[in-house]
Amino acid sequence: MKSKIRTAHIFVRSLLLVGFVLGVVFVTFAQTHPAESCDVRVTSPSEGDSVGPDGPISGVARVPNGTYLWVFAHRKNINAWWPQGNGPADIDPQTGHFDVFVTYGQDRDHGAFEDAVATVGPEVNEVLKKWFDTAQAKGYPPIRFPNTFGGCPVVRITVIKG
Repeated sequence: MKSKIRTAHIFVRSLLLVGFVLGVVFVTFAQTHPAESCDVRVTSPSEGDSVGPDGPISGVARVPNGTYLWVFAHRKNINAWWPQGNGPADIDPQTGHFDVFVTYGQDRDHGAFEDAVATVGPEVNEVLKKWFDTAQAKGYPPIRFPNTFGGCPVVRITVIKG
């Protein structure tokens, strides 16, 4: 009986020691390998700016490896979005700067438009790229706002097309 109790105590102590060592390893790894973070800022246009029928949206972004930065636009009273720029934004690896050309609807469209800058994963990136492959032939149909990459904020600004 004493042998079984002693064996159980040794087993529990071993488990505690292994748990402690794994905890130290995990904390050390987390401190030396911080999670990649997202930082996305739009520098132009600014909230409430007047815009023409089209123009650039510029900003600075840092997104995790393997993700893609996309710009979307829509009229504020329409619950649908149009991807912009003919693909994901090119982010300068040194400065993080990006510029994407945005078209604000058709000539007849005026008023409040919303730009959204979002980070997406590889699967959503492929779906959006395929949209551009067929969009012109289909009359540029709108899409629902895509699923974004977790932990990366969606930056939205409202502009006014005169």
